Amino acid sequence: MNSNFDNIRQQINTWGEISPFLFIAHNSELMSHEILAFIKELIVENNMDEQSLFHIPDTWESLKIEEMKRLMSAWDVRPRFAFQIFFIENISRMTLQTQNACLKFFEEPWIWNIIFLSNASESWIIETILSRVQKKELRYAASIEENPFYRSLFTSHIQGNSLECITYFFSAKLEKIEYASALKTLLLLLIELWEDNSIISRLEHDINGVLYNNLQGKYIIDKYIVLLTK
Repeated sequence: MNSNFDNIRQQINTWGEISPFLFIAHNSELMSHEILAFIKELIVENNMDEQSLFHIPDTWESLKIEEMKRLMSAWDVRPRFAFQIFFIENISRMTLQTQNACLKFFEEPWIWNIIFLSNASESWIIETILSRVQKKELRYAASIEENPFYRSLFTSHIQGNSLECITYFFSAKLEKIEYASALKTLLLLLIELWEDNSIISRLEHDINGVLYNNLQGKYIIDKYIVLLTK
């Protein structure tokens, strides 16, 4: 049993209305895997079926009102079992318009709805939603640290006043862990400075690809340098 979810299981077993849970971790793929594994445990423990789960996976693309409305069509319908579960990955993909249009989903979950949300950080989530969720930060031993040297390179590049970033990564031959560190540094910088959250979502996915799916770090770095070149 994963200790990250012990308190949540206890809340569910009280059979009262439960505020949505917002899970936060930079390793989005591992986080989603853990949440889905826990959901499957709940389904088995409560003799439910897979139709009790309403899941919107991360597609990197903006999450629009129409998709949320399809999800919410089951929100105010009493389920066949004691409860039903909603899981939305990377909710920063929701446009501002979508977030505002779906506030009731977060404000009034009803006694039979368990809502799980995930995101890399609290960025791009409106305060009205943040004030209504229970935040659960997940930490993983294999997390990659931010690197001040890479931060300086990327900051100068984004501001458009230096070619040093292009020169460095063109000639550098780095290990996988170093490419991951550079990409995570860029991710944290973009969370602070960038307005296009679809880029942030794709970058987060690519970091996991470098770490766990053998994507070539140099190719990924080059791709974002070109993308961010003014």
